[in-house]
Amino acid sequence: MTNVNTRELKKELLTRVLLQEFPTYSLVAELARREEKQAEPGEGGMIFHERFRKFCAEQFNLTVAQLIGPRKPKRIAEARALSMVVAHRVLHASSTEIAKLFGRKDHSSVFHAKTTVDSRNEMRSAAQDLEARWQNFQRAEGKGRRRDYPVDGGKDK
Repeated sequence: MTNVNTRELKKELLTRVLLQEFPTYSLVAELARREEKQAEPGEGGMIFHERFRKFCAEQFNLTVAQLIGPRKPKRIAEARALSMVVAHRVLHASSTEIAKLFGRKDHSSVFHAKTTVDSRNEMRSAAQDLEARWQNFQRAEGKGRRRDYPVDGGKDK
């Protein structure tokens, strides 16, 4: 049996009951509403979320595929956890939406990332730094110019 979310099962059952009791209830309308909700999670829609994912991948010298993929090397897992925590703060989307944005199955991945980041001082400060760089990036884009933000916090090597 595949992994099934109980909320999804409840929604599906409710939809089927409504269809039996009220034949005029349109399944097409329900599916359209679901698609619309999935297309624009939280504030700003998918394009905004895609920009955030790409920004985070660039900050950690990863590809978006690596950031959202199943691999768990420490460097990638920490980058993913930091990105999910900051996404939860700045995108104002639900934990489930953030988890899906980063290729995870459910909201518990976001809670685990938050626990991991909050328990380690260096990760907590890295999350604050990433959030600040995202806000600077947003301001720069809002003014019509794009600036590349280095991974090392702007320190010259």
